[in-house]
Amino acid sequence: MAFENRNGRIELDFADGTYGFRLAIGELEELQEKTGVGPYVLLKRLLVNEWRIEDVIQTIRLGLIGAGVKSTDALNLVRRYVEQRSDWMNNAMLAQAIVSAALVGAPEEEPGKGDAPEAETEGSNFLTDALSSAISTEQPALPA
Repeated sequence: MAFENRNGRIELDFADGTYGFRLAIGELEELQEKTGVGPYVLLKRLLVNEWRIEDVIQTIRLGLIGAGVKSTDALNLVRRYVEQRSDWMNNAMLAQAIVSAALVGAPEEEPGKGDAPEAETEGSNFLTDALSSAISTEQPALPA
């Protein structure tokens, strides 16, 4: 089996600028505890717009922390730009992109770059299609 090194970091416009987001194993474990579901189930909830408020809040907060933002700063950003605004659909799409990048790698990452091994897959699959759609803000169709 071939492996690619990808760390799942993604740069996205959020709040007052462009921020890095990354969900490494520690953040994924905490996200799982906070949302009550594993990352793939969370991604599916985000993709079909069956997400919960905590799905969005915790994904963005933990994604910021995983990319190196201090936890207090991440919490303040989320309180100011997520909790105090009514832009839930855009924030849900942001969360979708963050979880997608964690599961399949960011689309701009080159094979061999990064620090986390991930199995290489051939062709298209649901998660890579979901990531592309999340980044383009279009909703992909779920597999039958």
